[in-house]
Amino acid sequence: MTITVSADKPLIKDPTLPTSLTLNQKMTDIQLTATGPAAADIKWTWKYAGSSTELPPGLALSEAGVISGTPTKAGTYTVAVTATHKNQTTLSDTKEFTLVVGEGGVVFDKNGVTDSGINSAAAPNLFAVQPTGKTFLMTIKVLKGADTPTGKSETVADINKLFRGVNNSNLRMRMLDITVRNTTDNQAVSKTTNPVEIVLDVSTDYTKYTLVPFRYHNEVVTIFTKLDKRPTNTADYKDGTFYYDKNGNQIYLYTNSFSLYTLVYTTVDTYTVTFNSNGGTAVMDAIVQQGATITAPTAPTKTGFTFGGWYTDAGLTTEWDRTQPINGNMTLYASWTQAATNPGSDGDLRGANAPQTSDYMAMVYVMIALLAALAAGYAVYGISKRNEES
Repeated sequence: MTITVSADKPLIKDPTLPTSLTLNQKMTDIQLTATGPAAADIKWTWKYAGSSTELPPGLALSEAGVISGTPTKAGTYTVAVTATHKNQTTLSDTKEFTLVVGEGGVVFDKNGVTDSGINSAAAPNLFAVQPTGKTFLMTIKVLKGADTPTGKSETVADINKLFRGVNNSNLRMRMLDITVRNTTDNQAVSKTTNPVEIVLDVSTDYTKYTLVPFRYHNEVVTIFTKLDKRPTNTADYKDGTFYYDKNGNQIYLYTNSFSLYTLVYTTVDTYTVTFNSNGGTAVMDAIVQQGATITAPTAPTKTGFTFGGWYTDAGLTTEWDRTQPINGNMTLYASWTQAATNPGSDGDLRGANAPQTSDYMAMVYVMIALLAALAAGYAVYGISKRNEES
């Protein structure tokens, strides 16, 4: 006697799908499941269903029912999967679902940094929550310790020069390497025409900390200016600004350049001292603790001029007193005096010690008069210069 026992028909459960997938961003694996026979007795297959491709290009479905990979083409894809009994092929179930691949977005790479946060367990966690646009894919990589991004010349030591008079125990710092690629041709984008908004979540309320974000791009440091409110229109985005929503625990950065960024939290109030070199070589700004004093930076240089010190006003009337404490944001202006002209420079045959223009022209007139006198038959015995006091 032969007795045949039929297995229950498998029923595929509704899969838990991501709300959206991002082009060129590795997705989290999707595990498909079904009720009925034991999972070990189910073989997964899939088929065409309303689309020219079974899955978005770059994704694959394993026999264990796992969808994984990195989507390489944007679009909306209708997918059908079939769960078939391993031994009885007549027992199967099919379910259809949709996957959407967006054109742009943000990839946040914590680079092994734990969720405990920035340099210590007391610091906030950070992750990107908003894409930069349909045509760009942004990668935000959290740097560990003294890591320097590959192919970039910036160093932690360079950035640390910004802070003067601030005790390290009052600082919490995390460096981010922000890169952008064009999704149409996968080429790197170092700068965009218009600023974009980058939104970072701060999972811990840090109301007692002062936030100082700044960027190190092409060896130029830009300290971001704090905004009183978040811009509502993209036309109002201004490069080098930020808004810190302490109640919502979010940081909004507005930038058009992508390189090394640093987010610094301080437990003390700080101010920014900006050095305007007035046409000389650039001088790095300083972030100074309230009430502290700082020494003058290395003097800038300017071809043909001698540096004359720093002044607190653009008119160069008040020289900077370095003994006075810093109690607010300030800009210092470089003073310059023109250096002596080298002999024969710029086609001037008179040399550095030649008479000034008025004396020079007077000598020309004397020579003209002398020649005229000789032409008239006069004898000239000598020329003397009379000094007059004005």
